[in-house]
Amino acid sequence: MVDEALLDFGPADEEELEALRLLASSLARLFSYPSVEEARVFTDGESVQFLMGLAARIQAPDALLEQRASQALAWAAKPADERGQTMRRELTRLCYRPEAPVPLEGRRWVRRDPAEPEARLGESASVAQSYRAAGLKLRVGVVERADALPTELDFLAAVLGQELAFGREGNGAQALVWKRRRTVFAERHLGPLASAVGQGIERLSTWPPLLLWTALLQIAAHRCGY
Repeated sequence: MVDEALLDFGPADEEELEALRLLASSLARLFSYPSVEEARVFTDGESVQFLMGLAARIQAPDALLEQRASQALAWAAKPADERGQTMRRELTRLCYRPEAPVPLEGRRWVRRDPAEPEARLGESASVAQSYRAAGLKLRVGVVERADALPTELDFLAAVLGQELAFGREGNGAQALVWKRRRTVFAERHLGPLASAVGQGIERLSTWPPLLLWTALLQIAAHRCGY
């Protein structure tokens, strides 16, 4: 499980929100099933450095992250083919096979009090309703369900983009509308899913890049709730 100290940081300014947007978008790609070429790129040293640069910009405490980044950088020295094959194998084993032990869909993890609206709708329908309320929908060709972790991360990246755009225009009222969408969605949907997925991966994997991504995922989910 990720050290709780990693989650102890406060509100962000514009630069931090932009870094958070990029981190959410990057994590959406990392937790999607990659092509062979993507897997080679995602596991190289430049990718680790890019992610850690974003973590620094959102002022995430660095003790555990630096340790995991160091381990991921050491692993990045392996041949590209080995790195790519390992990523695809590890994601298949944990997340992308029938009866996977760490499925990435919220409906498999998130349970609500029976009195809550989300419980009556179901997690997948509730997440899709959040997308519609924001005027957003899945891109043509997207195969993941609405409540899949990569889709939820993409949604929050889009919401952060709107929040930033209105803030830069000086439209504080609309920026606050989008901030509210971000914080509510993170608290109700992404946060519980990221926590469950993170705990499952921590329990079942020792692969350095995935452990780094898992720590960053939980930090990003927590930070989106502010």
